Parts: sequence; structure tokens; C-alpha cells
Amino acid sequence: LQLDWESMFATACFLHIDLTTRTLHIANAGHPNPFLLKRADQTVLELSDKGETKGLALGISNLSEYTTSTFDLNPQDVLLLYTDGLYEVENDNGEYFDTGQLAEVILHHVDDPVETLFNGVLNEIRSFGKSNHFEDDVCLLAIEMRDTEAPAGRT
Repeated sequence: LQLDWESMFATACFLHIDLTTRTLHIANAGHPNPFLLKRADQTVLELSDKGETKGLALGISNLSEYTTSTFDLNPQDVLLLYTDGLYEVENDNGEYFDTGQLAEVILHHVDDPVETLFNGVLNEIRSFGKSNHFEDDVCLLAIEMRDTEAPAGRT
């Protein structure tokens, strides 16, 4: 991703969810680490590369390598992906909202349906900021694991 006058890059997060084994495989190229909301445990986990360095954003180097980490998924777990505009919010004191605060806000809404969780998270972040809008683009995506049985006649 290069132009004559500047270099460009893009972040990416590749996910593969195996519904049979209920496992999540993730590789990250400079994107904010997703969160896994474990409703049964009332916890929020930041899905990092288990101590390994996050891969570089796409377009930074032709030599980039990306590791894959695996996480177990349970019914009622919610996987949350988001862009950095969600936490790059500044308050009146010049302090920025960070991913630790984002995890706490998500935990406040641990039992909420996804639609309500989104609204609650966005409203709390807006109330932190010095204005009622986000300065950068914001995208929030949720994938909720449900406990379903295989269709009749299939094993």
C-alpha cells in the first residue's frame, strides 16, 4: 500500500470460528485486540496473542509474520471487535479513554442483550468525552455464541 508521496497501511484481524469444536482462531495485523465477554463467568478478556507480539499492520513490511492464537468459546460468549475510534476519545482534562476502561464498560453490560450492550457502551464512552460525538470512525461488531443443537437427522 504505497503512493509516490507517502506510505499507507491498514490493520486487520482474521478470525475463524469452528462451530463444531467451539474454538476461535485469530491472527492480528495491528488491529485493536478483540474482547471476549464470558457471560457465564462475568468476565471480559482481551484476546491478545498470548504474550506474543501483535503482528504489524498490513503494508508496513513485506517480511511481516502473523501468529495464530486459539481460544475456547462457550454458549452465551460474545466476541466484540471494534475500531480504535471507540477508545481514542479525549475528556476535558486531556485524558484518553483506553482499552482497560473499555473492558470495564463492557463488563457493566455483561447481562445485556447485544443491542442494549452496544448502546450502553457507546453512551458511556460519549459521556467520558469532552464532546458527545466520536472524532474518529467507530465500528463495533459482536458475534454471540448460542447453544444450538444439530438439525434433526444429522449427527
